[in-house]
Amino acid sequence: MTIAEFTGDPGEAAPRGFRWWRVSPDGELYSAWSDVAWDPLSNEATCALPVSRLTRRAWTKRHTGGVPAPGCSCGFYALHRVPMQNGPQPDPDRPWLLDPEGWSGLGAAVVFGVAEAWGRVLIGTEGWRSRYSRALALYVPQGSDLWSSDRMRLVSERYGIPVTASLGSLEAEWAPEPIEAPEPVEDTTVRRALDPAPEVPTSTGFDGIPDPPAPAVPISWHDLSNGRQVRSSGWTRAGASGTARRVSAVQRLAGPGPKRFLELGATAGALASPLAEHGHLVIAVAGDVTRIDLHGRFEVVSFGGFGMGSDDDQRRLLRQLAGWLERGGCILVEVTTPWSAERTRRCYSPADLVLLLEGTGLDLDGLEIFDGDGYEPAASIDAAKLYLARLVAQA
Repeated sequence: MTIAEFTGDPGEAAPRGFRWWRVSPDGELYSAWSDVAWDPLSNEATCALPVSRLTRRAWTKRHTGGVPAPGCSCGFYALHRVPMQNGPQPDPDRPWLLDPEGWSGLGAAVVFGVAEAWGRVLIGTEGWRSRYSRALALYVPQGSDLWSSDRMRLVSERYGIPVTASLGSLEAEWAPEPIEAPEPVEDTTVRRALDPAPEVPTSTGFDGIPDPPAPAVPISWHDLSNGRQVRSSGWTRAGASGTARRVSAVQRLAGPGPKRFLELGATAGALASPLAEHGHLVIAVAGDVTRIDLHGRFEVVSFGGFGMGSDDDQRRLLRQLAGWLERGGCILVEVTTPWSAERTRRCYSPADLVLLLEGTGLDLDGLEIFDGDGYEPAASIDAAKLYLARLVAQA
């Protein structure tokens, strides 16, 4: 076990870890096993050990470096790796090891995600616990009832964090990186204190309310053997500048103000984090779009895998995407031009795309042209290798 201090400055590689939360009906995140509410920006852990006049000396001795302490169990907890609990039933003594592919977004609205830590951090082999923490991203699978409720919209408005329907995207975009912590600690009481666990009676949230060791809310078992979310890590990202240019183009075509985005296709997740930083709610779903069954509608549907299959396949896809649009919303598709060297998918000029849209109920409402995957602007459509098309429902 090691102890490190992290300032939380933007340029510093702060520790990240996986953990569980619970979503309240009004869109507030709570510690999964208690009623400790999480603030969107910063949460400070305190120790709930009794600090009476008789025990103050023992408490002070144990917490010489502050919270969290090696000989205590205080602090916010997170795991280095995604848990994969074996067996057909959850372990009631260690519910934090639930398999997120079978449990996130189910039961009592428990959701899996990634947290960031700073301040004093105790780092063990399985996870860490910290003085300060905040939520970074959430994973809610596409079959979750949370999508048909209003909770996820409220979470986005309150916390401004991305929500993905792909566990693979969550891991690829926000997975913890190896942590280098300088100060080793030799203490036989530490290993037990760093066992991955939810907050326990001696560990509290920022408001000082202790978390019980067992779940405080009921969790029902769901058999997902025929419909489990498949992990997918087969997506890529452009460079940082290319991503910024792409996000700018997407926002220009989407229109002003925060939007509810649905990001689909093999590259789903590439836009989630930067768009969320601009105040948008982003739901990213990787994999076969034709097998997706999502509830609710979105102001923007973004699809990055356009052109795979026949013309009829594209028309069926577009009609499916249109079914997820709110009134006044738009679909954004990335289209490869016929004169591009990239010919791994069907290519369409803007005129070809207009013809393709016949019978789909959609119109081409605008586009931006680019020189390649880095989203450098093209001089003209004849020189463009791809373009981002804005499609809207016919009036």
